[in-house]
Amino acid sequence: MSKLGLSRVVSFAFFAWLVACVPSYGVAAGRVDINGGVTVSPAVVTIGSTFTVSFSLQEYQGSDKLLDYVQVWIQDSSGNDLYDAYTWNSVAFSGYQERNFSTSTYLDPARGRQPGNYRAIVRGKAAGDPSIFNFGVVVGSGAVNPTTFTAVNPVGDVAVNPSTGTWTSSPQSVAVSSSNAARIYYTIRTTLDGTTPQDPPLPSTTANDGYISGSSPRRPPKLPQ
Repeated sequence: MSKLGLSRVVSFAFFAWLVACVPSYGVAAGRVDINGGVTVSPAVVTIGSTFTVSFSLQEYQGSDKLLDYVQVWIQDSSGNDLYDAYTWNSVAFSGYQERNFSTSTYLDPARGRQPGNYRAIVRGKAAGDPSIFNFGVVVGSGAVNPTTFTAVNPVGDVAVNPSTGTWTSSPQSVAVSSSNAARIYYTIRTTLDGTTPQDPPLPSTTANDGYISGSSPRRPPKLPQ
C-alpha cells in the first residue's frame, strides 16, 4: 500500500509541473490594451459613405495572450450601441507583440442614421473569461477608446444659373445652390480692357475669391466694374 501511495504522489507532482510549464493564453496571462488610435478617417464622415476605423493593440506585460475576439462598435453620442462594425475572431498575442487593425463601414441612412456625433469603441473578450470588456489604453501612448466623430449629410453638386457667361456691366444676377452645403466657394476672373477673361480655376477651401454661406439659392458678391 505504501508503494501505491508513493506512485500517486510522484504522478501528481509530475502532472502539476507539466501544467505549470504549458504556455497559457488565459485570463491570468498577459494584458492587451490599445496602443494607437482609435482613429476615424475621414475626420468628418458623410452619411451613407464609407469611412475607416483603425487602431493598434499591444501586449505589454511580456506574456502570451489569447482573445476570443476583438470588435469595433459604432455608438451614438450617448454611448448606446448601434451596430457591430467588424469582429476579428481568435486573436493571439505573444509577449510585447503589437498588432494593427482596420475596418471600413458606413452609417446607413436607411437605418435612420442622421447627422451628428457618433463614437467608435473597441471591445473584446479574453479566452476563458465570460466578461466582455472595452479595451483600456497603454499609458503614455496617446491612444483613446472610444473616439468621437462627426457625421454630416452628403453635399449636392453645385448648381449655377446661368452656368457660363461673360458680362460687360455690373451687377449681374447669378443663382448658386448646393443641397446641404454650409459654404459654396467661388473664383472670379475679370479684365479692364474689354477682352474676355480667362476661365477661372476651380475653387477650393484654400484657393478662392470668396464664399457664399448656406445651401439655398444665392448670388455671389457684386462683380467688379
